[in-house]
Amino acid sequence: MLQPDSGRPVVAAIEPTGAYKLSAPAGEYRLAVVSSRGIPEGVDPWKANVKLPPPFVPDKYGDTETSGERITVLASSSTDQALDIALR
Repeated sequence: MLQPDSGRPVVAAIEPTGAYKLSAPAGEYRLAVVSSRGIPEGVDPWKANVKLPPPFVPDKYGDTETSGERITVLASSSTDQALDIALR
């Protein structure tokens, strides 16, 4: 999830390979990553009090306030921007 300072977040699913695709306006975003061992069908991992299988990544990355990660999406008219996210 990419969360701008104001406005709605942009959410994408992570593929088994670790790849993801999303469409976001240019700007600075706070980052959150929730990657569990298979989210049950119909379950929204961003809702409060949702029980999920154990995560692949540390819990701190599941919230934009605790992840400490930021991403800049560049303005682009026709090309894709690769954003590799290295979780430490």
